[in-house]
Amino acid sequence: PEGAGAILIPAFDKVADERRDRNSWVSLAVQPSLVLVDGWCLGATPQADEELIDPVNALEAQEDRLGRWRTYANCCLGTSYARAFQRFDAMLYLRAPGFEVIEAWRGQQEEGLLGRPLDDDDRRRISRFVSHFERITRHMLAGGHTADVVAQLDGGRAVTSVSAGA
Repeated sequence: PEGAGAILIPAFDKVADERRDRNSWVSLAVQPSLVLVDGWCLGATPQADEELIDPVNALEAQEDRLGRWRTYANCCLGTSYARAFQRFDAMLYLRAPGFEVIEAWRGQQEEGLLGRPLDDDDRRRISRFVSHFERITRHMLAGGHTADVVAQLDGGRAVTSVSAGA
């Protein structure tokens, strides 16, 4: 709003998986007419309770045996995250061809961010990180999202089709 002062745009460090210090945020003197927000699981919807029972990977089987983390995350998708998603004017979902490409894509992205080839420790870290989002990603791939537009991607990230979303 006019007269409200500068608008700070938060910056995120994808490799560290955390917000950058405020001193690295961009400051805008005027309100932008358009804001694009990038996020892996933006627009995800909650799963039915019975879908949460069985773990989807080793991480859930070993570290969330009782389903507490996945139940909490699912609850957030139906409450606070749903309210946040409703604030967007429109949502575009860049839909991967399947979950099997996600880890490789994340690795390629991090290689670029790091400016060097990944080592074995990097690959293990990325695999663990991706495992945390496997359930929600698979649910979104199966239609569990609120996107207005879905752009289907191929393995090389090229758009193969565009359709109305949920």
